[in-house]
Amino acid sequence: MKKIFLFTVIIALTIFSSLGCITKQVWKDREKSNPYSETIVAFYINHPKKEIAFLGEKYHYIFNERTEQFTQLIEQRKFLKLTQKNLQINSSINRTDNRIIRSNITVHLLSSKLTTTQKSWLEAHGFRHNELPLSVYNNPHSNNWQDSKMVNVYSHNYNIRGIRYQVDPKVNERALKLKSPIVLEIHDWKVEKKSNLYKIAMTPLSLTGDAVGGVIMLGAAIVMSPVWLYQAITR
Repeated sequence: MKKIFLFTVIIALTIFSSLGCITKQVWKDREKSNPYSETIVAFYINHPKKEIAFLGEKYHYIFNERTEQFTQLIEQRKFLKLTQKNLQINSSINRTDNRIIRSNITVHLLSSKLTTTQKSWLEAHGFRHNELPLSVYNNPHSNNWQDSKMVNVYSHNYNIRGIRYQVDPKVNERALKLKSPIVLEIHDWKVEKKSNLYKIAMTPLSLTGDAVGGVIMLGAAIVMSPVWLYQAITR
């Protein structure tokens, strides 16, 4: 029995030792955080397929997964008087595939400025009624959760996923732009081994031959329309 016990202990120690080596190697080769600043100059949407394009100065980002609920919100932007201020966007690039981007979009709408009809629509589409410090509502990146007046808001989280593409400057030049570009800090990773990087493709967005006012195409035949946020056309 002693021999069996000793043999088992030796095997266990060998396994744990090898796991330790693997762990050290993983930590050695792991990606390092390398965020970058991106300026989103325009939003475009393909209504039938519920695809959304963020046109940035560095990259184009086309979201086509888990976008249905968010496009429903965007389609009601005039009815809800949705502004850029209502959107808090946090984005990150996938660790194992640098072409993939995920965005968490939090939407807060001030309850006191909503009508009964608007509240009913929000409740039917997953928004929750809660309280938020006024300082955080006015500045989503604020950490001041104390000593601030609390306000009632309707809130919802959207998690969408898509692909990052190289920019075509001609598309950005003709696109209908937001009056106030949205500056994002996108969480990216600096990969030690270049072999782990994927080549980022050129944007599939292109100008139409008779483009008027910045209408653009996705691929060969799908028209994407500009998203006019309420703030951009009223101020």
